[in-house]
Amino acid sequence: MSAAATSVGNLLQQERLRKRLDLAGIAKSIRIPTAILEAIEEDRFDCIPGGSYRRHFIRQYACSLGLDGDSIIAEFKKQYEEPPLPLPVPPKTRRSSLWADLAWTIVVIGSVAATYHVAQNRRAAARREEQALQIQTESMRPPAPPDRPLAAVPPPPETAPPVSTAPLHVSLTATEPVWVSVKCDGNMSYAGTLEAPESKTFDAAGAVIAVIGNAGGVQISLNGRPVAPLGAHGEVETVELTLHGARRIAREPAPAEASTIPQ
Repeated sequence: MSAAATSVGNLLQQERLRKRLDLAGIAKSIRIPTAILEAIEEDRFDCIPGGSYRRHFIRQYACSLGLDGDSIIAEFKKQYEEPPLPLPVPPKTRRSSLWADLAWTIVVIGSVAATYHVAQNRRAAARREEQALQIQTESMRPPAPPDRPLAAVPPPPETAPPVSTAPLHVSLTATEPVWVSVKCDGNMSYAGTLEAPESKTFDAAGAVIAVIGNAGGVQISLNGRPVAPLGAHGEVETVELTLHGARRIAREPAPAEASTIPQ
Protein backbone atom coordinates (compact mmCIF):
# COMPACT_ATOMS: atom_id res chain seq x y z
CA MET A 1 0.00 0.00 0.00
CA SER A 2 1.36 3.50 -0.89
CA ALA A 3 1.92 6.11 1.81
CA ALA A 4 -1.05 8.37 2.44
CA ALA A 5 -2.11 10.81 5.12
CA THR A 6 -5.26 8.83 5.86
CA SER A 7 -6.01 5.34 4.61
CA VAL A 8 -9.44 4.33 3.29
CA GLY A 9 -10.12 2.18 6.33
CA ASN A 10 -9.08 4.91 8.77
CA LEU A 11 -11.24 7.46 6.90
CA LEU A 12 -14.33 5.25 7.13
CA GLN A 13 -13.69 4.48 10.81
CA GLN A 14 -13.28 8.18 11.72
CA GLU A 15 -16.52 9.07 9.89
CA ARG A 16 -18.40 6.32 11.74
CA LEU A 17 -17.05 7.41 15.14
CA ARG A 18 -17.83 11.05 14.34
CA LYS A 19 -21.46 10.12 13.69
CA ARG A 20 -21.49 7.83 16.76
CA LEU A 21 -22.72 4.83 14.80
CA ASP A 22 -22.45 1.23 15.93
CA LEU A 23 -20.56 -1.09 13.58
CA ALA A 24 -22.97 -3.99 14.23
CA GLY A 25 -25.98 -1.78 13.45
CA ILE A 26 -24.44 -0.70 10.14
CA ALA A 27 -23.62 -4.33 9.26
CA LYS A 28 -27.26 -5.30 9.89
CA SER A 29 -28.67 -2.41 7.82
CA ILE A 30 -26.50 -3.01 4.72
CA ARG A 31 -26.43 -6.80 5.20
CA ILE A 32 -22.65 -7.16 5.25
CA PRO A 33 -20.98 -9.26 7.98
CA THR A 34 -19.41 -7.28 10.83
CA ALA A 35 -16.09 -9.09 10.32
CA ILE A 36 -15.80 -7.69 6.77
CA LEU A 37 -16.50 -4.12 8.00
CA GLU A 38 -13.86 -4.52 10.71
CA ALA A 39 -11.34 -5.73 8.08
CA ILE A 40 -12.13 -2.66 5.93
CA GLU A 41 -11.54 -0.24 8.84
CA GLU A 42 -8.25 -2.00 9.66
CA ASP A 43 -7.15 -1.94 5.97
CA ARG A 44 -6.96 -5.74 5.96
CA PHE A 45 -8.29 -6.00 2.39
CA ASP A 46 -6.59 -9.35 1.86
CA CYS A 47 -9.15 -10.87 4.26
CA ILE A 48 -12.06 -9.75 2.04
CA PRO A 49 -13.21 -11.57 -1.12
CA GLY A 50 -11.41 -9.97 -4.05
CA GLY A 51 -12.44 -8.35 -7.28
CA SER A 52 -15.82 -6.65 -7.61
CA TYR A 53 -16.95 -8.11 -4.25
CA ARG A 54 -14.28 -6.16 -2.35
CA ARG A 55 -15.12 -2.88 -4.11
CA HIS A 56 -18.86 -3.48 -3.60
CA PHE A 57 -18.40 -3.90 0.19
CA ILE A 58 -16.29 -0.70 0.45
CA ARG A 59 -18.78 1.33 -1.63
CA GLN A 60 -21.79 0.09 0.39
CA TYR A 61 -20.04 0.93 3.68
CA ALA A 62 -19.08 4.43 2.44
CA CYS A 63 -22.63 5.17 1.22
CA SER A 64 -24.12 4.04 4.54
CA LEU A 65 -21.93 6.72 6.23
CA GLY A 66 -23.10 9.42 3.82
CA LEU A 67 -19.81 9.52 1.83
CA ASP A 68 -19.36 9.45 -1.94
CA GLY A 69 -18.86 5.80 -2.84
CA ASP A 70 -17.14 6.48 -6.16
CA SER A 71 -14.59 8.83 -4.51
CA ILE A 72 -13.81 6.25 -1.83
CA ILE A 73 -13.29 3.53 -4.48
CA ALA A 74 -10.99 5.83 -6.45
CA GLU A 75 -8.93 6.49 -3.32
CA PHE A 76 -8.91 2.75 -2.58
CA LYS A 77 -7.47 1.97 -6.01
CA LYS A 78 -4.68 4.53 -5.40
CA GLN A 79 -3.78 3.06 -2.01
CA TYR A 80 -4.24 -0.64 -2.68
CA GLU A 81 -3.13 -2.67 -5.67
CA GLU A 82 -5.42 -5.67 -6.07
CA PRO A 83 -3.67 -8.91 -7.07
CA PRO A 84 -4.76 -10.40 -10.40
CA LEU A 85 -7.36 -13.13 -10.19
CA PRO A 86 -6.04 -16.59 -11.14
CA LEU A 87 -7.25 -17.85 -14.49
CA PRO A 88 -9.18 -21.12 -14.50
CA VAL A 89 -7.10 -24.13 -15.45
CA PRO A 90 -8.69 -26.14 -18.27
CA PRO A 91 -9.40 -29.75 -17.29
CA LYS A 92 -6.98 -32.35 -18.53
CA THR A 93 -8.41 -34.50 -21.27
CA ARG A 94 -7.34 -38.07 -21.87
CA ARG A 95 -6.13 -38.67 -25.39
CA SER A 96 -8.01 -41.64 -26.73
CA SER A 97 -6.79 -43.89 -29.46
CA LEU A 98 -8.69 -43.76 -32.78
CA TRP A 99 -8.27 -47.47 -33.30
CA ALA A 100 -9.58 -48.26 -29.83
CA ASP A 101 -12.69 -46.15 -30.42
CA LEU A 102 -13.26 -47.79 -33.79
CA ALA A 103 -12.92 -51.28 -32.32
CA TRP A 104 -15.34 -50.48 -29.54
CA THR A 105 -17.88 -49.15 -32.04
CA ILE A 106 -17.64 -52.36 -34.08
CA VAL A 107 -18.19 -54.47 -30.96
CA VAL A 108 -21.28 -52.50 -29.99
CA ILE A 109 -22.77 -52.73 -33.51
CA GLY A 110 -22.11 -56.47 -33.62
CA SER A 111 -23.79 -57.02 -30.27
CA VAL A 112 -26.86 -55.10 -31.33
CA ALA A 113 -27.11 -57.00 -34.61
CA ALA A 114 -26.79 -60.37 -32.86
CA THR A 115 -29.46 -59.47 -30.31
CA TYR A 116 -31.83 -58.37 -33.08
CA HIS A 117 -31.26 -61.57 -35.05
CA VAL A 118 -31.99 -63.78 -32.02
CA ALA A 119 -35.15 -61.84 -31.24
CA GLN A 120 -36.40 -62.18 -34.84
CA ASN A 121 -35.82 -65.96 -34.78
CA ARG A 122 -37.77 -66.29 -31.52
CA ARG A 123 -40.70 -64.30 -32.92
CA ALA A 124 -40.82 -66.46 -36.08
CA ALA A 125 -40.77 -69.68 -34.03
CA ALA A 126 -43.56 -68.45 -31.76
CA ARG A 127 -45.64 -67.47 -34.82
CA ARG A 128 -45.24 -70.96 -36.35
CA GLU A 129 -46.28 -72.65 -33.09
CA GLU A 130 -49.36 -70.43 -32.84
CA GLN A 131 -50.44 -71.27 -36.41
CA ALA A 132 -50.00 -75.02 -35.83
CA LEU A 133 -52.04 -74.88 -32.62
CA GLN A 134 -54.83 -72.98 -34.41
CA ILE A 135 -55.00 -75.58 -37.21
CA GLN A 136 -55.15 -78.43 -34.65
CA THR A 137 -57.92 -76.73 -32.70
CA GLU A 138 -60.04 -76.15 -35.81
CA SER A 139 -59.70 -79.82 -36.85
CA MET A 140 -61.00 -80.99 -33.43
CA ARG A 141 -64.00 -78.65 -33.41
CA PRO A 142 -67.35 -80.52 -34.00
CA PRO A 143 -69.38 -79.50 -37.08
CA ALA A 144 -72.07 -76.92 -36.54
CA PRO A 145 -75.68 -78.18 -36.53
CA PRO A 146 -77.82 -77.32 -39.56
CA ASP A 147 -79.78 -74.14 -39.38
CA ARG A 148 -83.37 -74.62 -38.21
CA PRO A 149 -86.13 -72.26 -39.22
CA LEU A 150 -87.31 -70.13 -36.38
CA ALA A 151 -90.83 -70.80 -35.18
CA ALA A 152 -93.24 -68.00 -35.92
CA VAL A 153 -94.19 -66.07 -32.82
CA PRO A 154 -97.94 -65.44 -32.76
CA PRO A 155 -98.92 -61.81 -32.31
CA PRO A 156 -100.35 -60.88 -28.93
CA PRO A 157 -104.15 -61.02 -28.73
CA GLU A 158 -105.90 -57.78 -29.27
CA THR A 159 -107.57 -56.46 -26.19
CA ALA A 160 -110.49 -54.12 -26.36
CA PRO A 161 -109.78 -50.71 -24.89
CA PRO A 162 -111.38 -50.21 -21.48
CA VAL A 163 -114.61 -48.31 -21.45
CA SER A 164 -114.07 -45.20 -19.41
CA THR A 165 -116.90 -43.46 -17.61
CA ALA A 166 -116.11 -39.79 -17.57
CA PRO A 167 -116.50 -38.32 -14.05
CA LEU A 168 -118.68 -35.38 -13.35
CA HIS A 169 -116.82 -32.04 -13.15
CA VAL A 170 -118.74 -29.04 -11.84
CA SER A 171 -117.24 -25.57 -11.50
CA LEU A 172 -118.81 -22.66 -9.57
CA THR A 173 -117.38 -19.18 -10.24
CA ALA A 174 -118.61 -16.18 -8.24
CA THR A 175 -119.27 -12.87 -10.03
CA GLU A 176 -120.30 -11.27 -6.71
CA PRO A 177 -120.42 -12.49 -3.12
CA VAL A 178 -122.55 -15.66 -2.98
CA TRP A 179 -123.17 -18.34 -0.35
CA VAL A 180 -123.16 -21.96 -1.61
CA SER A 181 -123.59 -25.43 -0.13
CA VAL A 182 -122.44 -28.40 -2.27
CA LYS A 183 -122.97 -32.17 -1.88
CA CYS A 184 -121.15 -34.67 -4.13
CA ASP A 185 -122.81 -38.10 -4.39
CA GLY A 186 -124.72 -37.32 -1.19
CA ASN A 187 -121.64 -36.22 0.81
CA MET A 188 -121.16 -32.64 1.98
CA SER A 189 -118.18 -31.19 0.09
CA TYR A 190 -118.31 -27.45 0.73
CA ALA A 191 -120.37 -24.78 2.53
CA GLY A 192 -119.32 -21.16 2.58
CA THR A 193 -119.20 -17.82 0.79
CA LEU A 194 -117.41 -17.31 -2.53
CA GLU A 195 -116.00 -13.86 -3.26
CA ALA A 196 -115.69 -12.67 -6.86
CA PRO A 197 -113.87 -13.96 -8.85
CA GLU A 198 -113.29 -17.00 -6.59
CA SER A 199 -113.98 -20.42 -8.14
CA LYS A 200 -114.56 -23.93 -6.74
CA THR A 201 -114.46 -27.23 -8.65
CA PHE A 202 -116.24 -30.42 -7.56
CA ASP A 203 -115.97 -33.98 -8.92
CA ALA A 204 -118.59 -36.71 -8.54
CA ALA A 205 -119.49 -40.04 -10.09
CA GLY A 206 -123.27 -39.59 -10.00
CA ALA A 207 -124.63 -36.18 -9.04
CA VAL A 208 -123.73 -32.80 -7.56
CA ILE A 209 -126.44 -30.87 -5.67
CA ALA A 210 -125.74 -27.20 -4.97
CA VAL A 211 -127.78 -24.74 -2.89
CA ILE A 212 -126.99 -21.18 -4.03
CA GLY A 213 -127.98 -18.18 -1.92
CA ASN A 214 -127.57 -15.62 -4.73
CA ALA A 215 -128.54 -17.31 -8.01
CA GLY A 216 -127.60 -14.31 -10.15
CA GLY A 217 -124.08 -14.02 -8.66
CA VAL A 218 -122.58 -17.34 -9.78
CA GLN A 219 -121.66 -18.99 -13.08
CA ILE A 220 -121.88 -22.82 -13.36
CA SER A 221 -120.09 -25.10 -15.85
CA LEU A 222 -120.79 -28.81 -16.25
CA ASN A 223 -117.90 -30.84 -17.74
CA GLY A 224 -116.53 -27.65 -19.29
CA ARG A 225 -119.87 -26.50 -20.74
CA PRO A 226 -121.61 -23.43 -19.29
CA VAL A 227 -125.02 -23.84 -17.63
CA ALA A 228 -127.76 -21.25 -18.21
CA PRO A 229 -128.43 -18.77 -15.33
CA LEU A 230 -130.47 -20.26 -12.49
CA GLY A 231 -132.26 -17.17 -11.32
CA ALA A 232 -132.09 -13.51 -10.44
CA HIS A 233 -129.84 -11.75 -7.96
CA GLY A 234 -130.73 -12.43 -4.37
CA GLU A 235 -132.80 -15.56 -5.13
CA VAL A 236 -132.04 -18.86 -3.40
CA GLU A 237 -131.99 -21.81 -5.80
CA THR A 238 -131.16 -25.53 -5.55
CA VAL A 239 -129.75 -27.26 -8.64
CA GLU A 240 -128.88 -30.88 -9.41
CA LEU A 241 -126.10 -31.58 -11.93
CA THR A 242 -125.57 -35.03 -13.48
CA LEU A 243 -124.03 -36.45 -16.64
CA HIS A 244 -127.39 -35.87 -18.31
CA GLY A 245 -127.50 -32.14 -17.55
CA ALA A 246 -128.67 -29.67 -14.88
CA ARG A 247 -132.12 -29.13 -13.40
CA ARG A 248 -133.57 -26.77 -10.80
CA ILE A 249 -135.13 -28.27 -7.67
CA ALA A 250 -137.90 -26.33 -5.93
CA ARG A 251 -137.41 -25.44 -2.28
CA GLU A 252 -140.73 -27.21 -1.46
CA PRO A 253 -140.31 -30.50 -3.32
CA ALA A 254 -143.15 -31.06 -5.78
CA PRO A 255 -142.84 -33.07 -9.00
CA ALA A 256 -144.75 -30.47 -10.99
CA GLU A 257 -142.40 -27.66 -9.94
CA ALA A 258 -139.17 -29.38 -11.00
CA SER A 259 -137.99 -28.05 -14.32
CA THR A 260 -135.05 -28.88 -16.53
CA ILE A 261 -132.41 -26.15 -17.02
CA PRO A 262 -131.34 -25.84 -20.67
CA GLN A 263 -127.59 -25.98 -21.29
